[in-house]
Amino acid sequence: MPVGLCESVQLLMTFCRRAVLPFRHILERAARGGALIQRAILAAAVAAIGLAGAASATDETSGRWACGLPAGLTTLDGQLPHAAAALRDRHGLTIVAFGSSSTFGTGASGPAATYPSRLEAALGQQFPDAKLAVINRGVPGEVADDMMARLERDVIAPAPDLVIWQTGTNDAMRDIPVEQFARLTLDGITRLREAGIDVVLMEPQYSPKLVRQPHYADFVEALRTIGHVTGTPLVRRFDMMEAWVANGRFDDATMLQSDALHMRDASYACLGQAVAEGLAEAIDDTEPPTGSLTGRLTAEVAPAK
Repeated sequence: MPVGLCESVQLLMTFCRRAVLPFRHILERAARGGALIQRAILAAAVAAIGLAGAASATDETSGRWACGLPAGLTTLDGQLPHAAAALRDRHGLTIVAFGSSSTFGTGASGPAATYPSRLEAALGQQFPDAKLAVINRGVPGEVADDMMARLERDVIAPAPDLVIWQTGTNDAMRDIPVEQFARLTLDGITRLREAGIDVVLMEPQYSPKLVRQPHYADFVEALRTIGHVTGTPLVRRFDMMEAWVANGRFDDATMLQSDALHMRDASYACLGQAVAEGLAEAIDDTEPPTGSLTGRLTAEVAPAK
């Protein structure tokens, strides 16, 4: 492991402060190994380490949400080869939105106002010639263990090209050990990749109520660390929501319901738009196989040279 890892890798700050220096090294070894090696190494790593227990305004003339975010905040930092191939080869894309109440849409006025529905609409603008489907597989109140129990039936069986996995909030609120959460998340990523499915993680939401939870930050950092060392793109929802409050796009009351936890129609719409922008960028940046077209995947096929 490089000297000074704690100083050079910001995503590991929480774990390094608690002397969990082997975590990145072990996960990197697991990512290079086969499926059985991955599971063995990751299980041993989590057991040994324990992770140390680490208003949106509507433009009335256009009908579109004004969702300005700082440059780069929607970037997913990863490639999506299966999603890119699906758009290139069959001009279609199937996504499963997997998660808990934020995915289900608790707080939204109806199914059309949930983030998966808004994501599908926004992707339709990014890829107007493609056949798109975003399947909502959110179940309110679930923790990672619940999600893993239905992973095969609800997520893998529909054979999507991409899964967006929103997770971590309920685990933090119920004081689930962060090492257990990390182990299950890593196992889920492995199973999805074995099935030929791209994975994008979505971190927990920002709210003043949640940030007061003693170990809430540990779950945000755990997802960031897992995403970084396994090469899994991450929707930085916590930072997005914090930025919306900081720049005046929302305040707590317009972004969240009265429970100070669940989002509203406007913030779900902004989340869907932000995720669509990140996905489109990641798909365009994915290196195509030799001989394939680069750039916008829904463009006309270039003539042979």
